[in-house]
Amino acid sequence: MKKTIALLIAVAVVAASCQKKPDASFTTDKESYTAGETVKLTNTSVDGKSYLWTFPDGQTSVSRDVDYTLDASDAGGQKTIQLEVFSKNGKKKDAATKTINVSPKDGKVVFWKRTNSSAFDIAVTINGVTKNVTSESGSIPDCDATGCASFDLAAGTYNYSANDGYYSWNGSITVERNTCSKIELIGGTEMDLTVMLESSTTPVNDATVGIYPTYNDWYNYTNVIDECNTDANGWAFFFDLTTMIYYIDAYKPVTSPAYFSNWELGYETPVLSAGIINSFNIYMRYYPSKKNGKSGEYMSIEIIPADPPSMELRKEAKRKMSKSNKMQVGSVSIKKTQY
Repeated sequence: MKKTIALLIAVAVVAASCQKKPDASFTTDKESYTAGETVKLTNTSVDGKSYLWTFPDGQTSVSRDVDYTLDASDAGGQKTIQLEVFSKNGKKKDAATKTINVSPKDGKVVFWKRTNSSAFDIAVTINGVTKNVTSESGSIPDCDATGCASFDLAAGTYNYSANDGYYSWNGSITVERNTCSKIELIGGTEMDLTVMLESSTTPVNDATVGIYPTYNDWYNYTNVIDECNTDANGWAFFFDLTTMIYYIDAYKPVTSPAYFSNWELGYETPVLSAGIINSFNIYMRYYPSKKNGKSGEYMSIEIIPADPPSMELRKEAKRKMSKSNKMQVGSVSIKKTQY
């Protein structure tokens, strides 16, 4: 019995002494990273049974292979990763280290336009690079939203220019590391009117539509702000307006003395919303002969939930019916967030 125990002890000692010392090694998927990126660590150690990774921020892992994500706010520099490898009984170990280069995360600038924006597709240029804003957003978009013009830039101050063929924007933006600057490009305040026959969807073409600043001006035909004729779709477009109430006069003579007008069917708009297309329906009634004056009652017009004319039609209307062929200057709104 004593001989058996002694033999078992001897075998155990020999087995322990025969365990090989581990040889620690690992690879990374590349040598240089940007803050916020993931480092893929592949363990290539030999004769190891357990592992301990130690990362630059003090975190650890006991997995064989690891995907380690760098802190997005890391200021950059050289970072050391260590792998310790242990034998089965834990008495033998080896260690390997590797240094990676980390660059601070650039800043991001995103240009966007809101739903019903009066701007068309907008070409934005920074540092000689041009990108396009092609979609509208109902709220401030995410930094990686599609349809926006997005630029990844090192920290610093940059000049930008943008235009949609009618409005232009120019300015500068200070880019901060790990910060997303979201710049809303705001066009002018515009109004689209769809003129139709009373109680129908039949458009009235070639009606004369004028917009007035007050009820008294509308009633007396004084101080007209702008005037145009409706197209074949019954549409009339007005550009470069201010955020106020407008009074609409729509009139179309037919065989004298008959005519169509909106005088008793609604002519007062709400206060226009700034920087977007404000769309309204105007209805015209047939009168076989002239009435004595306009309605003495204030009558609101119908708000259209969506903008019906296509962008191509609006572009053509801007070219033909705008008060000025001069490029108009838009405005911007800037919000900054960490990302």
